[in-house]
Amino acid sequence: MQAITSYCLTEPESDSDALHAKAGYRPNGNKAFIPSGGYSDLYLVMFRTGEAGSQGISTISVPDDTPDLSFGVPEHKMSWKAQPTAQVQMDDCTVPTNHLLSSKGYGFHYAMTGLDRGRLNIAAACSLETEAQALHNALDYSGHRKTLGKR
Repeated sequence: MQAITSYCLTEPESDSDALHAKAGYRPNGNKAFIPSGGYSDLYLVMFRTGEAGSQGISTISVPDDTPDLSFGVPEHKMSWKAQPTAQVQMDDCTVPTNHLLSSKGYGFHYAMTGLDRGRLNIAAACSLETEAQALHNALDYSGHRKTLGKR
């Protein structure tokens, strides 16, 4: 918990479609709607290092002080305002090869694992909030409801 890290998958043209990532081994391009973009210490960037398909995606760690790494203006969002969000722009960033996570071509696995776990957490959080509200409504209703003339 000594550093803030952003997960950089989404691209303006491909949404969160990891198979169509365009950024190259010298990351060049931008990632859109990145939580803590411009505030993180490290960016985990999914980028294309090979042919089309899942084996052509890798993940590299890009420190915030990397030359030619910049950030867009903060997004104006309708909700989720507690975390700043911005584009991450890479203009032929030079990132050492030892910043490659795992092995080349394993980034699609990271992307899908991250999305699957994130979606599960979001579903659980939404379900718990809905359940809590339903319980509150049921208790409120049961305190006012009359059956056979009694509460």
